Amino acid sequence: TLSSDYLIINSTNMKLRTIALKKLDELAKEFYTIFKDKIVIVSAYRSYNYQKNLEQWCSPTLCARAWFSEHQLWLAVDIFAATSAGDFLSKAEFKTYYERLMQNAHRYWWHNSYQKGVATDTYQQEPRHWRYLGRELATELYNNQQTFAERYNQQQLSNI
Repeated sequence: TLSSDYLIINSTNMKLRTIALKKLDELAKEFYTIFKDKIVIVSAYRSYNYQKNLEQWCSPTLCARAWFSEHQLWLAVDIFAATSAGDFLSKAEFKTYYERLMQNAHRYWWHNSYQKGVATDTYQQEPRHWRYLGRELATELYNNQQTFAERYNQQQLSNI
């Protein structure tokens, strides 16, 4: 269950793997030091049934199908607001937060999964969606300016 002095948790049932929460808490502490604001968690682990229910009203380019959601890995969070990328980034405060996270989240082993849209990442851009990847992969993706999907596809092609 999520808890932290530097996070606002929108539900009492939100969960993450222990290492992901530890690094998220470290990230949130630095974020709080800079902005004097806490990171709001609007979604974390999602069960199969929860994700399956989303399919009934959510576009397949916005919400992953059950068994394909990063949230089902206990490694992903949505932050600040469950809204479209355009709406999210139109808010000056969220845009500033997003830019800061894009430059620094890898230092805490987190990565914004869906940065480049459907053609590249299978899903629409989601500045609110962040996934724990571990130090090596998060740093590699940051240094190469790649998304997880780009790295995965590159790896698949090299195995052919």
